[in-house]
Amino acid sequence: AEIAELVRSEAPIRLAMLFDNSSSVLIAREFEKEAATRFFKRVVRPDRDMAALFSVADITRLEQPLTRDVGLLTRAIEMFPEPKGATALLDGIIEVAEYLKSTNGRRVIVIVSDGEDTYSDLKTMLEDVLRALQVSDCQVYVVRTKDFENMKRTGIRAGNANIRTLTAERRMIEITGQTGGAVYSPIDEEEMGDAFTQIAADLSQQYVL
Repeated sequence: AEIAELVRSEAPIRLAMLFDNSSSVLIAREFEKEAATRFFKRVVRPDRDMAALFSVADITRLEQPLTRDVGLLTRAIEMFPEPKGATALLDGIIEVAEYLKSTNGRRVIVIVSDGEDTYSDLKTMLEDVLRALQVSDCQVYVVRTKDFENMKRTGIRAGNANIRTLTAERRMIEITGQTGGAVYSPIDEEEMGDAFTQIAADLSQQYVL
């Protein structure tokens, strides 16, 4: 049988951005905020889509509930609290998946973080995260800020790849791989912007058979 014509999926998108607001990500902060704002403007179709914004440090906070209003998202990004504390990233991902679970549409989580978890309840294992994402049917993209920060700090892309960094990277690759998303590790402003552009393009190019 020949494949029916490919039609652009007009399914509404329900997007949640999980923004690392721990003290480990200070260097890249201002640029990330700008890139995230541009991303929301590009992705959210006001007649159809909704987006929410979470911050994660030692706890996960809903900074802006699901809205069609990009202005509210932009304001929430600008009003971000001062970065502090550790990162309970895995707990945060589960919380966001739960939040999106009851929404209708294509569920997408975009994580902006160095990917390292220094704080989650130790019982929060990768399997728990993957299970939560499967149950809520969420696709995950990660804009990993680690290389960007290393570049700013030392002028070289790779910092000391300690166990925590490697574990974080593997974990992010696993989470995005299992959910049909992708990990981006930009090293400068241009690549950071490109990463968000690529995710936006991906979201607008889902086709249904």
